[in-house]
Amino acid sequence: MKKLSKEGFNRARDFLASNARPLEWALFQYTFENRSKEDALSALSILQCENGGFNDLGEGGHDGQTSMATTIAFGYLEALRADTDSDMVRRGIQFFLDSYDSLNQVWPPRPNMPEPITDRLPHALGNPSAEIVGYVWNTFGPGV
Repeated sequence: MKKLSKEGFNRARDFLASNARPLEWALFQYTFENRSKEDALSALSILQCENGGFNDLGEGGHDGQTSMATTIAFGYLEALRADTDSDMVRRGIQFFLDSYDSLNQVWPPRPNMPEPITDRLPHALGNPSAEIVGYVWNTFGPGV
């Protein structure tokens, strides 16, 4: 494996400083520049919607929160060692609980997705399920 040179690292840092969204820049600074996790958590919180789901994290675009985008946010929350009692975590878990389709026993790609679309995307429906169950378990324990 080839190592990244200091010059290459600095070029990547400069690119992120100029072009990255606040979340990615805050995560970079947390990881490589000893910035506080609170700065990264604050940047992540901007992407949390009122119902607790997350938007604009690589899945689903800018037009609404999805279970997949919310799992990406929970990956960041885990990496940042966010307190499981924090408002951001609790609201995200509530989004998972509220968006679960108990009839089909899945988290749909989008909440309230019309049935015909759901029928055409069976391969996508189970994708985040195990991950979501893990986040709920880590937050509440086995009694949920």
